[in-house]
Amino acid sequence: MPSRMLRRFLCCLTESNTVFFVAVYVLFFLLFFNRGIFISLYLATLLGFMLLYPILKKDYTIFVHYLWIPFLFFAYIALTPGMLFKDINLSGTMFFSFIVGVSFAIFLKDKLWYIGCGMLFALIASLIIFLVRGFPEDMLWNGRMRLFFDHPSVLSFITGLLFLFFVNKWNTQNPGRKKIATIGSFISFSIVALCAARGTFLAVALGSIFLGIVIYRRYWGQFFLVAIVCGGILLSLLSAHERERALSAIQNPFEDATFISRQPIWDAAIAGFKESPLIGNGFRTFESYHERFITEYAKELNAKYPVVETSIASPHNMYLGIAFGYGSIGIILLLAILLPAIRWAIIDKVYLFPAVLFFYAGYGLFDYPLHRKDGILLLFFPLGFMYGRRLLVALQRQLPAQHDQPCGAQAE
Repeated sequence: MPSRMLRRFLCCLTESNTVFFVAVYVLFFLLFFNRGIFISLYLATLLGFMLLYPILKKDYTIFVHYLWIPFLFFAYIALTPGMLFKDINLSGTMFFSFIVGVSFAIFLKDKLWYIGCGMLFALIASLIIFLVRGFPEDMLWNGRMRLFFDHPSVLSFITGLLFLFFVNKWNTQNPGRKKIATIGSFISFSIVALCAARGTFLAVALGSIFLGIVIYRRYWGQFFLVAIVCGGILLSLLSAHERERALSAIQNPFEDATFISRQPIWDAAIAGFKESPLIGNGFRTFESYHERFITEYAKELNAKYPVVETSIASPHNMYLGIAFGYGSIGIILLLAILLPAIRWAIIDKVYLFPAVLFFYAGYGLFDYPLHRKDGILLLFFPLGFMYGRRLLVALQRQLPAQHDQPCGAQAE
């Protein structure tokens, strides 16, 4: 009897997509509060699987056809050949984020706008909380905004992607939504400026340039004017010290203090890749490897670099981090799942996904986001979304006419 009641309860949940939508909404809402993210992710994944199960039961081969390479990638990361099962937790977060993205595309792809709005509301709510209780001294005008995060670069990373979301959506919305997109773009960009994370500045610039070329090229004059205004906002919101750092990075990038301090870290990552070029070492071994590297080559490093940092958990470079952690095989598998998604995005004119990749490409020059829950979620959810869109098209072609839309999803 209890098992029958449980089955009925689960069946009631899966009869409607509302519960799944609420779970995903809460997941992205909580992202700005840096709390409850894993629980929300697990719940959203479970609900997504429950919705997918009837389709899987009816025809699982189509899922195998489209998803076997992503699943192979997740299995490879979980196995971590360079250090067995060292990165299994990272693989799990990637897999869950991907499945939520696939499920969202199949069942709720026309609801993506509301997820972005939910993130905007969460950002505004977090700002209100700090306004009421007061900002710490290190987040006042002479400091850097970080809100509920340990470091400003994490907040700037999330808000930078939110900014690109609204820039991408603005052109296709009705007048009411355009106002929301305009407000969301202004608020998110202002927070990016107040975080003063230069890697995010570059990432936002790359993503914005891409969207400007593919979406707003007919309005290049207005787009250029908006870019100038954004640059003015950026410079006006930066403190004198941060403004000097930003200008220094542009004028003399190779003499920048941060660039110089990162070079010994990058040397360690390169050395690790050379030691295990095929399968890598496992990303989470980098901290111990770096400590061993700077100890073994202390004399050479101190003679070559003015600063050699200790206790470094990340290579501070996405490209070197992937190479160090997963070797050539990992790089090939990652490209194998990204390239089809890029192709589908261009064909379907879903330009947000390539913009996200441009953002990661810029941000990844000076940081490694794929060991953080936000960095994994905000890449693998849209990646899963692209695969889900392709699956939806295939399902609509193969299922009988009365099941052309197995989830009630409507085309955008």
